[in-house]
Amino acid sequence: MIKSIAAKNFRKHTDLHVDLTHGLNVIRGANESGKSTLIEIAMYCIGGTKVLRDTIAETVTWGLKEKDLWAEGVFSFGGIDYRFTRSKGSAECNWAGGKVTGQAEVTAFAAQLIGVDIKTASLMMLSSQSGILGALDDDQGPAAVSGLMAKLADFDLIDTLLKNAESRLTLGSDTLLRQKIANAEIEVAQAIEAKPADGLAEALKGQVQSKGAAHDAAFVKRKTVLAPAMSAAEVAYCAGAEAERQAAATAVTMDKASADVLATVEKLTAAQVAAGTKLAPGVLDSLRADVLREADHARVLKAQKDFNAVPAYPEVFWDQSQPSFDVEVASLRQQAQVHRQEHSALAGQVKAWTNSRITSGKCPTCGQATTNDEHIAQHNGELDTWITISQDKMAMLSSLVQGLEGDLSALLAVDSIAKVRATALAKVPSEFVVYDLGFYPAKYQWVGGVVAAEQDVTAGPALAAAEAAERVAVMAEGQVVAHTTTLADLNSQLEALAVAKAAIITVDMAPLMKAYDEASTAHYECAMLVDTLALELEELGRQLAAAQSSATVAQARIDAAAKAVADLSAELKTLAFNNVLIGKLKKLKPAITDFLWNTVLAAVSNFFSSLRGEQSVVTKDADGFKVNGRSSKSLSGSTKDVLALAMRVALSKTFVPQTSILSLDEPASGCDLERTASLLGFLSSVGFSQVILASHDPLSEAVADNLIELIA
Repeated sequence: MIKSIAAKNFRKHTDLHVDLTHGLNVIRGANESGKSTLIEIAMYCIGGTKVLRDTIAETVTWGLKEKDLWAEGVFSFGGIDYRFTRSKGSAECNWAGGKVTGQAEVTAFAAQLIGVDIKTASLMMLSSQSGILGALDDDQGPAAVSGLMAKLADFDLIDTLLKNAESRLTLGSDTLLRQKIANAEIEVAQAIEAKPADGLAEALKGQVQSKGAAHDAAFVKRKTVLAPAMSAAEVAYCAGAEAERQAAATAVTMDKASADVLATVEKLTAAQVAAGTKLAPGVLDSLRADVLREADHARVLKAQKDFNAVPAYPEVFWDQSQPSFDVEVASLRQQAQVHRQEHSALAGQVKAWTNSRITSGKCPTCGQATTNDEHIAQHNGELDTWITISQDKMAMLSSLVQGLEGDLSALLAVDSIAKVRATALAKVPSEFVVYDLGFYPAKYQWVGGVVAAEQDVTAGPALAAAEAAERVAVMAEGQVVAHTTTLADLNSQLEALAVAKAAIITVDMAPLMKAYDEASTAHYECAMLVDTLALELEELGRQLAAAQSSATVAQARIDAAAKAVADLSAELKTLAFNNVLIGKLKKLKPAITDFLWNTVLAAVSNFFSSLRGEQSVVTKDADGFKVNGRSSKSLSGSTKDVLALAMRVALSKTFVPQTSILSLDEPASGCDLERTASLLGFLSSVGFSQVILASHDPLSEAVADNLIELIA
């Protein structure tokens, strides 16, 4: 049974949780409030996307993403509660005894609990009651219900088996196979005639054995006698040749060592001469002191030239320090700026007064018309007085500004000369000059003394030449030590070579050469014999292999032809069997269909009789469903509702016998109160422990064990 259903963003249900109980669970709600969706949610929890009416993208609430859909259902099987949760990205089942995860794994586990595959369960749980009802009025007759039953019984499996059998099995007439068997029997006879006699192979085997014995004897002689003799002669010859080579190499080495001794003696003599040119102590120090004196004289002379190049002190100067000079310049600039601003303000006032004079019959100030000459004269006279006073003051201010700008220009000229002198004096080192900073520009005095005119620079080149000569002499001293050591080593090497040469024993190479040539020739001739015998043996082997191969090929041809006869005979038997099998498969589906209809309609008749209250036998033929021999189309609307319910219950009991749940959608929409009561009583008696009923019927809601109300 289903204990609870919860979902988020599943079609119309954005946040749903309902609890279900044993007995009759009635779902009440307006049209399109999602009543049918509840069972779809429950089936999705256990069966995943394969039981949905649409894809996940079409099932999730409009406007949301697929990952936002989530569902949970608690199911009770055998007294144990199993909690199934599922979304696009995960699936899980938890219970007190364990846990299963994974989309396919959870679906398989649910099918095991239900006792039937999820596809069959979903067809029964989600199949439409109204669809079965419509089939009773449809011209297709029982075809619509047959389609549902075919899906439940998996009739497609029979069609698949038949299709695979027809595509993979050998079927049809046996005439071609019988002709192939006759041809294969002819091939057996021809192969037996073509098989070569056995005597040729035996003769070739004898020749191979004889030639092989001769080859092995020659090979053993070469390996055990001739090869060791040639090796011994080669060793003796190589030893003599090596002694001659060593003696010649030692002589060459001694000649080279003697030449190296003479060359080293020459180098040693040259180095001793060069080492004798080393300078006396103190010569370099004296030259370095001369270089320092020349550098100091040049430095003072340059400073004196830079000092003399400084521009002469100006006639106009500031008789105080530079800071006071800067203060005075800033003060003059500020005063000039103040007088300019005051002059500009007076000019604006004069312009305003001038514009205020009355030159017509209207006062420019108040805008009133006036023709009083006395008033006009008085008004203009007062303005002219103020204009005259202001213009006089402006003239005075212009004069003051002009004077300030003249003083400022003179001071800026002093500042310009001071900066030029400062730049020139910066080239003179401070140790040669004394400054008086009480004036601006500062006054200065040369204190570096008087130096003579420029002198020739000779100490530097002399020092460089002396240092180069000294380096040569020092290097020569090192070479003397190195050449002395090398000479001693070369003399020791000559002595050792002389001892080694005396120890080398040389022999006469002529007899050694002769012995080696004779042993090599004997070994070569024997090796050629071995190779010749090997080639002959190889050719005999090829002939023997060809003879044996011909016999093998002939036997293989015989065996292949005989096998072909056997295989074709077996294929002939298989063809006959396959033809019979296909005929039986084609008859299987109608037989099963008839059996299922007999089973289902017997149950439908029983349930329909109970619901209707009178004995009713339901059958079917090509024209549709019949009740007591009359077409079901002649039944009233409520009676058709009852018949559709009987079919639904019969199909559930037949194909999902383990289920204790029945889901119905408005099964009594066309029934009166009495028949509705009979229908509800029937549902409580047919063995379903839990009935989930979507209904607007007040009676169903009144007798419900659990009423679930959905708000659209």
